[in-house]
Amino acid sequence: MSKDKKKPYFNMSDAVDEFYGSFGATDKTVAGLKLIGKALFNTTKYTTTEIVPEVLVRGHENIVRHGDELLKNENLSPERRGK
Repeated sequence: MSKDKKKPYFNMSDAVDEFYGSFGATDKTVAGLKLIGKALFNTTKYTTTEIVPEVLVRGHENIVRHGDELLKNENLSPERRGK
């Protein structure tokens, strides 16, 4: 992982350089697995820290807006309004 605290992701160019710089089947395999692992880590971290929170916020906003629209409906039954 990057030593810099501002960059919480793995540097993929270093992993690619390591892959291309490796010799032999064993070294290539290990470097390739590291590359795949770092890519999966970066993707998972980005998804959980950036995408999921945004989806939750937007979903909550849509639920609140939809609920407000339902309550403004005059044809809504008292049972439905209570829900």
